[in-house]
Amino acid sequence: MGAVSVRDLKMLSASLRHPVYWAGPRAGAVYELTETANGSTYVRYLTRGVKVGTPKPDFLTIGTYPVPDAVGEIRRAAHQRGAITLTLKGGAIGFYNRMRPTSVYFAHPGLSVQVETYDPSAAAARALVLRGAVQPVP
Repeated sequence: MGAVSVRDLKMLSASLRHPVYWAGPRAGAVYELTETANGSTYVRYLTRGVKVGTPKPDFLTIGTYPVPDAVGEIRRAAHQRGAITLTLKGGAIGFYNRMRPTSVYFAHPGLSVQVETYDPSAAAARALVLRGAVQPVP
């Protein structure tokens, strides 16, 4: 876990077997990257003055999870009680659950990753996903 630059994110994305998603550049944001042993990545957008590694869940976070059947997993999860299915741009499918609306999940056909967009504001998380703002790091 550590602070990274946009260049660092691009280099990481190019080195993995799957894309790394983010919500694009944000003025004044400090990008915190966490990688797990299974290849999952988390890009957290910290505000200036917040220490990297803070346990507070007060920040936009984009998680990218390698999943062999990502679309199938999303479809199955979207049938759970309280789930709301989203039809997204480019044929992607997504969902969020009314019990935890601050996390919105989606996957694109043909890609083996599932993406989670977390924001303390459920409306902000949904808006980012619905307008297609959560994309692979270029």
